[in-house]
Amino acid sequence: MLLPALPNNQPFEAYVSVLAEQARQDDPDLILITGTKRGNEIGARVAARLNTGLCTGCIGLQVNDNREILMKKMVYGGLGVQTVVCSSRPAMAAVASGVFEPAKLAVDKGSQIIRKA
Repeated sequence: MLLPALPNNQPFEAYVSVLAEQARQDDPDLILITGTKRGNEIGARVAARLNTGLCTGCIGLQVNDNREILMKKMVYGGLGVQTVVCSSRPAMAAVASGVFEPAKLAVDKGSQIIRKA
């Protein structure tokens, strides 16, 4: 789901409501949020409403054989990497721009982009 850009001086509580409600409707396994200061705050509020966790500073994602989502993040000032497993669904990760290469949309597998006005 893509939401329109939010001006810096506008409160983002409206985004929190929209994202949380859409997540309840779609029941995704994973929600990715931009890893900016505002994105982290929006993500934390959405995670609280969904009663799930948020991995900030995510630098890697993987799904294991048990279908658990493993999220990697730097710790100790970049000296180590921690693997985080979110035991609740949806898992949420805040990812900084440029961490992952953009993926192609897998239309043949039912993937879609939902744009909200």
